[in-house]
Amino acid sequence: MLTSKEKQVIDFVQDFIKTEKYNPSIKQIANGLNKHRTTISKITTNLADRNILSKTHKVIQILQTPSQVMQSEKMNDNWKTGASSAI
Repeated sequence: MLTSKEKQVIDFVQDFIKTEKYNPSIKQIANGLNKHRTTISKITTNLADRNILSKTHKVIQILQTPSQVMQSEKMNDNWKTGASSAI
C-alpha cells in the first residue's frame, strides 16, 4: 500500500514529466513539494526498493502508477491468502 507521501511523490513526478517532458531530479521533487531533499530521497529509495520507480544518481522514473501498485498488492494479498479470482 502506498503512503500518502509516496502517492504525493509519484503524482508529482507524473505531472512533472507531462509538463516538462523529462524526468525530475530529487531536488526538483523536493522543491516542488516543499520538502527536504533527504525526505524525498528516503521516499524515492523506498519506492525504488519496491520497483515502483527507478532511481538513478540524478533522475527519478516511474515504473508503476499508483493504480498498478494497488492492483499488484491486491494480487499478492490474494496469493498469500490462497484466494482465487474468477476469470
